[in-house]
Formats: sequence, C-alpha cells, structure tokens
Amino acid sequence: MLESPVSAVVAFNTATPLKTFLFCWGPYGVLAFYAAVENANLVSPKIRMLAPILAKTSPTFNVFLYAFGNENYRGGIWQLLTGEKMHVPQTENKSK
Repeated sequence: MLESPVSAVVAFNTATPLKTFLFCWGPYGVLAFYAAVENANLVSPKIRMLAPILAKTSPTFNVFLYAFGNENYRGGIWQLLTGEKMHVPQTENKSK
C-alpha cells in the first residue's frame, strides 16, 4: 500500500471573522429592518449615520484578521520591519 505525502492542514478560526462581520453589519441590518417597518426619522441622525460607517469599516477589519492570521504574511511583515526571517518550525510526519 502506498502512503500519500503529508499535506499541510490549514486551521483557521472562523468565529472571529463571523463575530467581526456581525459587529460591523449588525447595526446596519437592524436599522434597515427598522426603517422598513417603522419611520426611520424617529432614530437620531447620528445613529443613522453611525451604522453605515461601521458597516463600511468591515473590509478594514477583514484585512487585519486574515493578514495577521496567516503565518506566511506575519513572517513577511516581520522580515520587512526587522530584516530577519521568522523561523517556522517544521512538523514531522508522525503517522508512521
């Protein structure tokens, strides 16, 4: 029987991007639903302005979440700032 080579398993925490998505788009969704059901002029103009601004910051949060969650990207940033390469420990094949 032939053994297949070990492939790298990428583990990513999906809870953090989901929480960030809900944090950014939640107020906008609630305000849009409220505006569809009731008169949106009852809500303060500052709050009506804050919800879309918060929703539009979502791509900025995504950049930081995905960039700093990736080891290769972190290593590149470290090398750019310090000139040193980050040492990434190699995992051994323990399935034998």
